[in-house]
Amino acid sequence: MVKHHDALTVKADGNRMRWTPLCATFATLGFADTAGKPHTKRGAREVWLQARSYVSKRRAAREKAGPSKTQPSRLPVTWRPPVVEAPRPVEQPRYPSADRSKEPEVELNDTARETLASLQRQLDHSDRFLFPPKRKD
Repeated sequence: MVKHHDALTVKADGNRMRWTPLCATFATLGFADTAGKPHTKRGAREVWLQARSYVSKRRAAREKAGPSKTQPSRLPVTWRPPVVEAPRPVEQPRYPSADRSKEPEVELNDTARETLASLQRQLDHSDRFLFPPKRKD
């Protein structure tokens, strides 16, 4: 019944199963209980419930597990990886050079000159700690 679960479900079409004719069909197909006797209505119904439970658990486990990964040892001998074109290099934006000689001179007012001088003194003071002078031994 596990093997034919989907066909039986489609055939039932959401209706209750009629076990008497199904038992007759099972007997002609050679289905039997553990004692080798043809299934009774109750026995066929129990087998069907077990088959439904088994199929639903197996499908739930398969969905939970996600897609199966094919192990390299199970790949066919003729399998080859797909050919992928190398990406084209992206043109990098060109930044202006660090050459300051091409920059126009800017006239600074007194406040800007004082601020710039103050910043330069602070940087010189910080550089003492970042790059201490080498000791003469």
